[in-house]
Amino acid sequence: MNDIYTIATKVDFLEAMLEIDVPNFEPYYQARPGMYLPILIRENNRAKMVMAKWGMTVKSAPTKYVKMDRILKQKPYNQLIRSNRCSIPANCFITKSKNKVWLVKLIKQRLFWMGGIYQKTISKQGKERYQFAILLTDQADVLSSICDKMPVLMGMDRHQSWIAPKDIAGIMNMADKSSKQWFDFFEVDKKILTPNLNQKEILIPLGTSYQQYQQRKKKFEKIKIDELRANSRGRK
Repeated sequence: MNDIYTIATKVDFLEAMLEIDVPNFEPYYQARPGMYLPILIRENNRAKMVMAKWGMTVKSAPTKYVKMDRILKQKPYNQLIRSNRCSIPANCFITKSKNKVWLVKLIKQRLFWMGGIYQKTISKQGKERYQFAILLTDQADVLSSICDKMPVLMGMDRHQSWIAPKDIAGIMNMADKSSKQWFDFFEVDKKILTPNLNQKEILIPLGTSYQQYQQRKKKFEKIKIDELRANSRGRK
């Protein structure tokens, strides 16, 4: 993953789906570390969406990602994975490989969730502040040519399962299922790596007009999942 993902889903859509209040936020076509972004947590036995800074400070070091294969061996991550899990809404994420930049999304889903962990602090003025890190797992087979790690991913209906109290074995099992998703990925212009270029046009396939991209999306929406056998290599 290349320190960029997109969350441009409207607030009212999230509120209708989650049935909770969602903080107002602008579309982030370049969500980057250091930004305050929406995450879903469980607090006082209830789901709650808050704005949190991407990047936690752990032992005086900034942490953007935590690898699942080491999380149970490292403090305080082994404690946070048990109690402070968050679901991070995203529309796609960006990865770079062999001097090319790729956009990755889930087929036929406008929104998905990335698994994360978070920390909460309270200032002297009593203000709550949240920070989060994205959890990384092994890449799906179909994505092996463009990345070696990817975020822990969940479909739209799994966010509550991730943040709800659950035994650690169940959580680790959920985190191992990213490879069973169905992916669409394509090369995009390298200008997407340019900071502060927060425009949806940067998300279209390289060499494609926005109109052609919309036509491409419509074709994918008509395809049945069981016809997408090229993606099935990552399934078990």
